Amino acid sequence: MKARGYLLFTIVVCLSSYDVCWAGSSWFHFGDWGPSHWVREICHWLGWCSQVCYDDLGCFENTLECHKPFFPPMPPDEILTTFNMISNDDRQFSPPIMRSEVERVFDFGFNDSIGVVMIFHGWGESHLKKWVSDLSNALLNRTNTNIIVVDWYEGSDELNYLKAVQNTRVVGREVALFIKSLSEQSSISLSRFHLIGHSLGAHVAGYTGAYLSGIGRITDYISFICTALDAAGPAFEGTGPECRLDESDALFVDAIHTDAPPNGEGVGISQRIGHCDFYPNGGHDQPSCHFWQLTCNHARSYEYFIESLVFPGCSFTSILCPNETSFSEGTCPSCDENEGGCPSMGYYASENQANGKFYLRTHRKRPFCVKRHQSLKKT
Repeated sequence: MKARGYLLFTIVVCLSSYDVCWAGSSWFHFGDWGPSHWVREICHWLGWCSQVCYDDLGCFENTLECHKPFFPPMPPDEILTTFNMISNDDRQFSPPIMRSEVERVFDFGFNDSIGVVMIFHGWGESHLKKWVSDLSNALLNRTNTNIIVVDWYEGSDELNYLKAVQNTRVVGREVALFIKSLSEQSSISLSRFHLIGHSLGAHVAGYTGAYLSGIGRITDYISFICTALDAAGPAFEGTGPECRLDESDALFVDAIHTDAPPNGEGVGISQRIGHCDFYPNGGHDQPSCHFWQLTCNHARSYEYFIESLVFPGCSFTSILCPNETSFSEGTCPSCDENEGGCPSMGYYASENQANGKFYLRTHRKRPFCVKRHQSLKKT
């Protein structure tokens, strides 16, 4: 395999007596297949390491079952997480900014008097995906905010999906430290951050919020909003909150489920993971998505979210309901009976601060929004 073109000085020391693998400095390392990579992997498979530590990121353990498959995660100097600002002036991405270069955001127009939206891509993607640009442009057209897109392509572009799952923890912690540094170097507080993640990116955002809760110098650590766009299901479905995004990771967590059938055949998660979980069209089998369009249902989550910005007058009005069956039969309580009313799925979901499972219908083609609530019951 081709080397990355530079030498990284690393060493991996496996200490069976301490049950730790440590990554520090020495040994030549070429790409993903250098000596340190293999020593780290062998230490794990021999059962010598239940923990791996990466300098200032701290340690990652595999004591939970959800963290065991293909442990350990890749080190940060292999994942190469970068932060990419997009300007309202030319709508172009800035050159990649590393976590250690947080002050560079001010060179590309960062304004600490307004809010920040951070966008997280999913498995096998990068910040150059079209939906990321579409969402960024929709946000810039409708809101006055800074936009930073997190790119973790080297960690997400793994043929082995479970290895990419492992890497979400490292990326989440890197983003948390980036936010901490940005908050310390500016007057911006966490209450003005909105994290938006699609698929695996939703869980990266969750790990970001979870780690920030342990940083004592930031007192409002759960004062931001987190939006999950069809959060990934495989390796996360049925797990506890310590393994995935959950409502404790932010002041308000909303989730849009579009590829989460009850039989578990979709790639999205079906269980509730936020304060406000939306299940358009039951949360699976989106209208006009055919079985041969493998990513259609999964992609509808960000398409709906983008449309909530593009057509704000046509809201995705939802209704509180215990399950899809009740929604199909039209037996859900009315909006007047629900303390949180009938929230709108998408960008404006936090305005109601509603809590529960919410169902709604959409149209088959754009605009997808239905101006008033309808059940799935055929009339």
